[in-house]
Amino acid sequence: MDDLIKYERRSSSFSENNRHSSRAHIVNQLSQLGFSLRLIQNAILYTNSNDLTTLIFFLSKGPEGWDHEFIPNEEYLCEICNEKYTEHSSFIRKDEDREILRKSIHSAINTSFISLQEDEKSEKKCGICFEVIFDQCIIPGCDEHFYCKQCITKYLEAKISNSQVSGIPCPGTTCRTIFSDDFIRSFISPDFVIKYDKFCKREKLIKDPFIKFCNQPDCEGYIRGSSTDVHQFCNICSHEMCFLCGKDWHLEVTCEEIEIKKYNKWAEGKDVKVCPFCNYKIEKNEGCNHMTCIICKYEFCWVCLNPKFSNSGPCACPQQYNNDDNHVNYIDYDRRRIIINRILLGIFIFLFWPLLLPLAIIFAPTYIMVDATSDEDNEVIPHFTRCQQVLYAIPITICVPLIYSCLIVGGFLYLIFKMCCWCNN
Repeated sequence: MDDLIKYERRSSSFSENNRHSSRAHIVNQLSQLGFSLRLIQNAILYTNSNDLTTLIFFLSKGPEGWDHEFIPNEEYLCEICNEKYTEHSSFIRKDEDREILRKSIHSAINTSFISLQEDEKSEKKCGICFEVIFDQCIIPGCDEHFYCKQCITKYLEAKISNSQVSGIPCPGTTCRTIFSDDFIRSFISPDFVIKYDKFCKREKLIKDPFIKFCNQPDCEGYIRGSSTDVHQFCNICSHEMCFLCGKDWHLEVTCEEIEIKKYNKWAEGKDVKVCPFCNYKIEKNEGCNHMTCIICKYEFCWVCLNPKFSNSGPCACPQQYNNDDNHVNYIDYDRRRIIINRILLGIFIFLFWPLLLPLAIIFAPTYIMVDATSDEDNEVIPHFTRCQQVLYAIPITICVPLIYSCLIVGGFLYLIFKMCCWCNN
């Protein structure tokens, strides 16, 4: 009987360890996907799920808004994502249900962080993965939050991977404790220690006004100089550099002339102008003539560079209605350019359509299938939608070329048949 009890305890402990490791792994994965720790904590508390897909659906904002319910707080913002109800696909309609759910989430959050102080005999739970702690991490200077060593290691490694090495704080949302250098080194692997030292050194060098980094690819060296001592050599690759502009050393040319030459070479053949307010260089590659500078937010007309006064017309510039020469010439040039582009496109399609049409018919379904299985702009595509698109694309990819081949062969046989009939007659 004693052996059976010991076996059951070991099995229970093994199960808890597996569950804890799984949740810690999920928290780390969601953190690497870019979700904040606060959102991840709310998602785990709200769903009580260890399924990565379920948590991603909960944390993702689709075309119709957030998939989780809108749970308003005192400011009528969502308790979970802190956004308005218009950004949610559904919400809790009954006031009593809303209040109960809001209180339950507050209770769960408070329990996960402060209930351990009230009852020392209760089991401590990790503030990151919310599982029972088997290997507790002692954080100097922080007595309010408790974490697993494994979770703290993942947390520190994620911060270091993102080059966030200056003043790494405790994961607690209200905690101001900053991890010491020795504490960080004691939890990360040797590879991350090398990265940590590298990023720390780089941050110190960035703050030094007499330091500039080498401009050569794959070189991590730097130069040290001043406004009076500009000719410097990289401490690693010995590359000659100018300290003032950070470019290659130029003996008989000033930094301003180098910048102007580089700018003129880049701007050649491009529609480039400077903002009339802050002189920031702007390139216009498409769109209307109403421009907004990304630096100073100054709104102006691209043609005459006058400020924008109203929202009427294509570019909201009053000068275009006064037969202004700049606008007339620009509009004529724009129209000529559009007409020429359309003529060239028409000629290209007319000459190559016999080749383009079969390729489009054969490879379009394949493109749809590849596009359905790829994540553009790091967007999280629902698995059901992705599978549905692939299921549509596979039979189309198989059937369309066969149908196209049958039509070609059938048409060819039909022509032969007609020719035979004509010969017999």
